[in-house]
Amino acid sequence: MVESTSLVEIRPGRRIYVDVQGGADDSSCPVVIMIHGSCAHSGQWDAQVNFLLQQHDDDTAPRIVRYDYFGCGQSMKPKENASKIYSASEHYADLLAVYERYCNTSLKVWVIGHSFGCVMALRLAAEKKDHVCKLVLTSPPGLDFGQILPRIFSLPVFLLGWMQPLLTSGFVASAFHPNTAKNFPELIKSERAISNANPPFMFKAFYQSMVKYYNTEAKEEAWSIWFQTVHVHVLVILGEDDKIITVEKSQQIVERLKSSQLKIVPNASHQVVQEQPDAVNEFLATYLLDR
Repeated sequence: MVESTSLVEIRPGRRIYVDVQGGADDSSCPVVIMIHGSCAHSGQWDAQVNFLLQQHDDDTAPRIVRYDYFGCGQSMKPKENASKIYSASEHYADLLAVYERYCNTSLKVWVIGHSFGCVMALRLAAEKKDHVCKLVLTSPPGLDFGQILPRIFSLPVFLLGWMQPLLTSGFVASAFHPNTAKNFPELIKSERAISNANPPFMFKAFYQSMVKYYNTEAKEEAWSIWFQTVHVHVLVILGEDDKIITVEKSQQIVERLKSSQLKIVPNASHQVVQEQPDAVNEFLATYLLDR
């Protein structure tokens, strides 16, 4: 079984944390690529990685590839030229590089995205339609997500740094269901610490770039092409009480996909993959493993 965790220079000057686990590196083994959301981290997929690996023998397990965006998690976080290097466009270019390095030899690629990662997952599935045969979108944003981001991210970096604990508290309160905070305090503590570790210059640059991204590479015409091009049956999983991206907003994507199934998970908010891993894994087993 392949297992590798390291910092990889995925493109010149961009060293990102990549975790590869599972099956052998050959074309007969499905490759799963997991894409986290904005300013998040690949550890949010722990429960899904462990579950998928447990469903197979070593020689039949899918090869699972997950990574931290440049500037997030355990990836490098340089400060110079932040407005360019942390833009949504650069993150998508990194995803393409990850695909070419780890997935390009496989005839079967499964793509799983969360939040903004769903935007990149959908685009990747459209551009690599001959190889992407499974697509899972968890907590996908609405089509206007880049237009409704809070204006607070236009504030100077030093002010955002001073406000970061408050921003993190607001995120945690919205992203996790109240029952999660009550029943899994260690999860909340861990996510709070990881969020507070994000450099303000990084998340300012990333969120400001989102408006431009939604007006250019992810404008309405681009979404229409992606929806028309993606021909696989898509699994969409939502937290019933998502306060960051409401069920109604996410359903904008569901309604425009050619073929999809929608699963709404109770007692979960935006971080449904962490809050209700058993329910999410059951849906994945049915969809990915044909059970």
